[in-house]
Amino acid sequence: MAKKQENTSCAALGFQALTAALKDSGLALEDIDGLLAMPSIAEYRFMYAHYYATLYGMLPRKNFTARCIDVGGAGPIVAVM
Repeated sequence: MAKKQENTSCAALGFQALTAALKDSGLALEDIDGLLAMPSIAEYRFMYAHYYATLYGMLPRKNFTARCIDVGGAGPIVAVM
């Protein structure tokens, strides 16, 4: 019998990645002063950078920048730039 596959939301996967990156870097969530987010065709949200920053506890906070990048398939490259 095949094992049932769990459905994990994009938001949950993003939080797992953020948590792992913070742990690896030795930084705390409070040390992060900005978030770049690219849209997901699997789980669309309006103003996704702001949505995720709020969901992850980064907002509301002064001097924090949340930006959305929507350039199609080149989003990851643009985010690195």
